[in-house]
Amino acid sequence: MTIKRTDLRHEIGVTETRTAARLYDEPFRRSRMKLSEKGGALGRRLRRLALPLMAVGFVTALAAPVMAAPPVRIVHSFDGTDGRSPSDETLVRGPLGTVFGVTMLGGERDEGALFFVDANDRFHLVHSFAAGTGGGWMPNAVFFSEGGKLFGTTAFGGAYEQGTVYQLAWNGDVSTIHSFDGVDGNQPSGRVVVRNGFFYGSTGSGGAAGNVYRLSPAGDISVLYEVPQRFSNEAGVYSGLGGGLGEELFGATYGWDVGDFHGVIFKIDASGVTSTIHTFQGGSDGSRATSPPVVMADGTVYGTTLVGGAYGGGVIYKVTPEGDYSVAYSFGGEPNAFAPFGGLVLGTNGNLYGTTTAGGEANNGTIFEFKTSGEFRVIYSFSGVNNFGYPQGGLVETTPGTFYGMTGSGGDFGLGTIYKLRLR
Repeated sequence: MTIKRTDLRHEIGVTETRTAARLYDEPFRRSRMKLSEKGGALGRRLRRLALPLMAVGFVTALAAPVMAAPPVRIVHSFDGTDGRSPSDETLVRGPLGTVFGVTMLGGERDEGALFFVDANDRFHLVHSFAAGTGGGWMPNAVFFSEGGKLFGTTAFGGAYEQGTVYQLAWNGDVSTIHSFDGVDGNQPSGRVVVRNGFFYGSTGSGGAAGNVYRLSPAGDISVLYEVPQRFSNEAGVYSGLGGGLGEELFGATYGWDVGDFHGVIFKIDASGVTSTIHTFQGGSDGSRATSPPVVMADGTVYGTTLVGGAYGGGVIYKVTPEGDYSVAYSFGGEPNAFAPFGGLVLGTNGNLYGTTTAGGEANNGTIFEFKTSGEFRVIYSFSGVNNFGYPQGGLVETTPGTFYGMTGSGGDFGLGTIYKLRLR
């Protein structure tokens, strides 16, 4: 169902002609000016999360000191009609301080919803997905083109009922630009990289066992890499991609639940050649990557695994520009935080931020900060009051020090929330 509008830009607050770059960078530009003035995928996704945690035996929380919490406020509580079961993927920054996202369920037909939060933290439902209509159903990601248009992916729907890439028009209409047919992929998921007019993404299945694709805004697709077989470390391309320097793309896989397959980190170079950077062994080096890598300005790659490491609670890994792999931090020790499911985001201050689905004072998850010097700290511990916790996906920074994220439970209706974090 589309909620009819004359022009969505009026709700967002776009009232004058600006370039796409200015629309998206303006909140950061204003904040930098102020600073300078002052001198300065549902069942399988749940199994991917639950099974490894049960395997390592995390049941109760360990008491651990946590730094004083910065202000965290619930911006919106999902009630079912406007969404529920927030997507595993991170929210995305839109024009003029807005934040866009999707829920995999909820909406008019309980088959997913697309929304945005404006600069004044007001929630706007844009579209309710439904099987048999444009855009597919069970959405799992949103992204913006270089020209400022909004696109996204759904796990199901389309001409072959194997997932879609859709486009949102400014009047709120959603249309399918590509239907996956099983050969070119099935159930697209994870982060999409936009580069040189093309969209680069991944599918968790289809082909032999999932693939990496390149798609034009017109819907023309080509497969860049096909996972050779299901029972392999290369299987489980669920989390999407990270854009490297130049034309490089990076990704990480979950592996396979059956057998000793713990995933890999891979790179696709400018000529389309795919190479494996590291194969996880399932021990101290980590296991089960559930989020795409983040590439720093110097070419260093950081990412997370759900489990493994020195304490079994997952790791933050580091890959140098020369391809050397190391564990930068192991979750599960002190402070108490483990199972980093949502991945990392690079803050404007140069530090990395992320969430864990477990640990913290009430074992309801945490928000953490990691400095590339190796310093780690928990900056917020979800309280569990009214079941507020279990963050879904990672964070998005709208202005320096201000982040938004989602939880899979809690809020006024117990169906999940959008929250806002403001660092001190």
